[in-house]
Amino acid sequence: MVKLEWYNTCKKEVFYEHYRKWPELFQPYVDKPLEYLFNSAGFRMNFEMIPDRNKKVDLFLGCSHTYGAGQYWENTWPYLVSQYTGNEIVNLGMGGYGSESAYFNLIKYFEYFNVQNVFYFQDIVSRYDYFTKDGEVHQYSPQWTHTPDAIPYANWHIRGALVEDWYVDYNHTKNVNAMVGFLKGKDVPFYHLCEFPNDPTGYYKAMTTGHSPLEIADIDKNWYEENCKKVLVARDGAHSPALMLKIIADKFIKAIKTHEEEGFVQSTPYIAKIFQKISPSNVGE
Repeated sequence: MVKLEWYNTCKKEVFYEHYRKWPELFQPYVDKPLEYLFNSAGFRMNFEMIPDRNKKVDLFLGCSHTYGAGQYWENTWPYLVSQYTGNEIVNLGMGGYGSESAYFNLIKYFEYFNVQNVFYFQDIVSRYDYFTKDGEVHQYSPQWTHTPDAIPYANWHIRGALVEDWYVDYNHTKNVNAMVGFLKGKDVPFYHLCEFPNDPTGYYKAMTTGHSPLEIADIDKNWYEENCKKVLVARDGAHSPALMLKIIADKFIKAIKTHEEEGFVQSTPYIAKIFQKISPSNVGE
């Protein structure tokens, strides 16, 4: 196990620049420093990935919103959901990765423990993950990164498919369906949410990013004066305020209460986006 004070999007120099400009908003992280605890597999958890079929756990899948970028452990949605279920947390969230990694981690670690529930939250964006024979993970987001080693075989594949919303939705749904199929017959409920909640704090509307999505260029003065002591933003300034993670947790808890045995899979609009509707007038054309 390793403890880190700064990790990934949480960069020390960026934080203190934000703190200099908006001290009251970021003061909580000075009063109570944030620490990340990771196991040797690289997951934000408090125990190692050592197989133990007697350990009752819930598996949590997703990206940085799942592992809790910029958030205290007790404010992450997996922690809040686990307070309801009473099971230990296997947090398999990986910052920046997509639905392929979520499926990969599900099938890789499912047999390690006595899994009671599987929860998966991820907003649908163009993230594509690839794996080598040794299990090393590589992530590619054509909308965000342009490194030479991440460019697919032909640029037309990016322009014509990977960044189009219909294919992004399709790719996400494909992997969710794979998870459903994998869990079929295992008597483990699967809960999936992909709709990012609206921000009730108004933080995202009040702030604008700088040269990097991780750097805040400005925050609306009126919003800051009214909310700087009310809203707990993420320490990196870029991820969701704590209240939004609580909303996600509450939605999962509601899904547990209403679909306790069968689970719940939130649908995506991929069918309407991909497949052309057929009417009597164009049948046979």
